[in-house]
Amino acid sequence: MKINEPVHGSSINNLLAAPTPCSHLLQVYEDDEQLLDRVEQFVYLGLERREVCLVIATPAHRAELRKRLATRRIDVEKEPWKELFLDLDARETLDGFMIDGRLDREKFEATARDLIASMSESGRPIRAFGEMVALLWCEGNQQTAITLEQSWNDLIRGNDISLLCGYPVGVYNDDPFDLINDVYVAHSALVL
Repeated sequence: MKINEPVHGSSINNLLAAPTPCSHLLQVYEDDEQLLDRVEQFVYLGLERREVCLVIATPAHRAELRKRLATRRIDVEKEPWKELFLDLDARETLDGFMIDGRLDREKFEATARDLIASMSESGRPIRAFGEMVALLWCEGNQQTAITLEQSWNDLIRGNDISLLCGYPVGVYNDDPFDLINDVYVAHSALVL
């Protein structure tokens, strides 16, 4: 399969400002600052549009994102933002649908569908950022990461959900091209 074309420059800003429903974006980043800049932009623009934003990230990234949003006068603990923003711990969320190091697709679908159903009650589009796949990849569980990416694709298909995934660039150093290609193919755009 063909690897999706990378998105650069002002096209990134347009894509993050108004992602199409069912878009599944891939951010490969060199350092936390680069990732957080992109996630902040994605979430902030969503909140500005009064879209629902879901963040499933590491504790450090969640804390930093909250600080960054606060500097933009968005306190996610107060109205109206409280109803539009939810952040979850990536490890805890992931552990909720893993059995013996493998993804239990039924548990994932039940968990994700319940979460999405509660978030979509307002009828607003949903933006989600996640790091669960990166955690799996970094732990050497690449095939499960790809399965999770495919499960997300199944979930967002037909729903008004845009998904941004973050992978640190170092995870690709020694991995076979076919696995990396599977990650690219699972996404609609590579954001550089």
